Amino acid sequence: MEARKVKDAQDDAIAMKRLDMEEKRLVTEQKRQEMEQKRLEMEMIESERSHARKMAEIQADKDVVLRKLEVNALTGSTSSSTMEHKHCDLDQKIAQVESILGTYQKRRTTPP
Repeated sequence: MEARKVKDAQDDAIAMKRLDMEEKRLVTEQKRQEMEQKRLEMEMIESERSHARKMAEIQADKDVVLRKLEVNALTGSTSSSTMEHKHCDLDQKIAQVESILGTYQKRRTTPP
């Protein structure tokens, strides 16, 4: 009878140790997932900042081209076709950047 109690106590101790180890494993996994989520959020923030910088650069280039087109129109310069071509290139770049941003935003809203 006494040996049975000792055996039960040992089994209970082993079971408790296993539960503690499983709990620690789950906590570790949860922390890992939280860190991964933070990393993904930081990547998204950096991506949005990069996109904003690119859009600002493209808009500045576009403004310069539009000003040159305006000046060319007022002065009657014949090099406006080159400027119009650059204007089209800028529109294409803007579309590409917006497409990339859309992909990142979809990735951000889609759970892993």
